Amino acid sequence: MCVIKEKNLTTGERTLVAPANYFDWMEQSRTFTGLAAFTRWRPLLRQEGMHEQLPGARVTANFFAVLGVSPILGPGFDSSSTAGAGQVVLSYELWHSRFGGNSEVIGQTMALRELNGEEVPYVIVGVMPSGFRFPWPLLADRPALWSLLRMENERQSRKGKSLHVVGRLRTQATVSAAEAEMQWLARQLEQVHPTTNRNWSAAGITAVAAVTNLSQQRSWPWTVSARRSEGEPDFEGKAELRFVRGDLFRVLAIPCSEAGHFARTIRRRAPRESPS
Repeated sequence: MCVIKEKNLTTGERTLVAPANYFDWMEQSRTFTGLAAFTRWRPLLRQEGMHEQLPGARVTANFFAVLGVSPILGPGFDSSSTAGAGQVVLSYELWHSRFGGNSEVIGQTMALRELNGEEVPYVIVGVMPSGFRFPWPLLADRPALWSLLRMENERQSRKGKSLHVVGRLRTQATVSAAEAEMQWLARQLEQVHPTTNRNWSAAGITAVAAVTNLSQQRSWPWTVSARRSEGEPDFEGKAELRFVRGDLFRVLAIPCSEAGHFARTIRRRAPRESPS
């Protein structure tokens, strides 16, 4: 697994990823089986006279598939649904603590209050395996629930860098090949969108030992051991996940035929901007 960020080549600043850049990466990448995105989410749950701020994450519909894990109960997210209510997946622990482990919870609606004070109905569409806590430790809190991240209004946005992005490498792909490909794609996007993408590349944290047994439900609960930089203590966790800090991209080795394909596809998808 790789964690990918954007990097300003002028200042060296590393940021989260702009939605439009994420969609371009996801559609054009050949070295990843999938790229998923998520943001932090902290809704308020009011139930039986109790109020609790819950740590959570808004995630793209392919989030669990990219990680290789599925809900133990319920179908999970349906990105094609046009229902008015949102969709939410519960952690195993929240399912037991607030719903008594009742299997009939799927399809029920729960009201969650957003940070802006609006109370929003969410349909419960799944329950994750015991111990599943990703994107912790990438986020400080261990999520109690996940909601579907919809980005219809932000899909063309290249300025608001708001997304955490993770990707799973293809079986035969190497980190160096992924580094080369993603950096090359960033340069192509810079040419097509010079106003927003000039001097921006892709960089971040690389998972050098990926999470194991995510798809083997019988191995749960699992824990994580993650090291962000030399000298920092490990996060406690049972499968191993180790990170190294540094630029994600070092080697440029994309075959010319692939490079041509990327350039043609990107240029077909968007008109060229006039340099500012």
